Amino acid sequence: MNLISRYLTESIRTDALDLLVDLLPSRVGSLLSINSLRQDLGVAHDTVTGWLDTLAAVYLCFRIKPWSRKISRAIRAEPKLYLFDLTQVPEGGPRMENLVALHLLKACDFWTDTAQGEFALHFLRNRDGQEVDFLVARDGAPWMLVEVKSNDSRPAPALERWAADLKTHLNYQLVTRPGVKTSYPDTGVTVLSTEAFLAGLV
Repeated sequence: MNLISRYLTESIRTDALDLLVDLLPSRVGSLLSINSLRQDLGVAHDTVTGWLDTLAAVYLCFRIKPWSRKISRAIRAEPKLYLFDLTQVPEGGPRMENLVALHLLKACDFWTDTAQGEFALHFLRNRDGQEVDFLVARDGAPWMLVEVKSNDSRPAPALERWAADLKTHLNYQLVTRPGVKTSYPDTGVTVLSTEAFLAGLV
């Protein structure tokens, strides 16, 4: 490859990487399709994966995997993506979900580092598309479920179903309105203001 061809190739790759960084805020909280990104960027699947690994290593973004009893299934499934810089995330629901993701990630690291168990952050989604935003696993088992909503005062049906199926110890639906705390003993779900939940994490 001559010098001009090499320069043009590297220039195209740099432009594609810049475009990837620009695209990530719109992907926050959604399933991250490498194939979709590959098509948008015009580069190989492995290239996109490598770039995402690099961006995660420099703390631009992080990915969480779906929780599954079968490790092989979780590895193959699409992850969800969040950013470390909240100012880059669109306001409203995506930014609130990203904020909760950041706090849960830090909490999992803290609990693990202080020998309270082995904690990991995941999300839940089944084949019917029923999803819960976050699942915290403790020592490999489901321990806490967290669903982020705007102002819904009733627990989401998907959250109630997963809480019953997994028998998780803690189940929260977070709302933006301050001063909210309503428990539903029949389902084990507590609807709580986001600020109160985050303040009590660690």
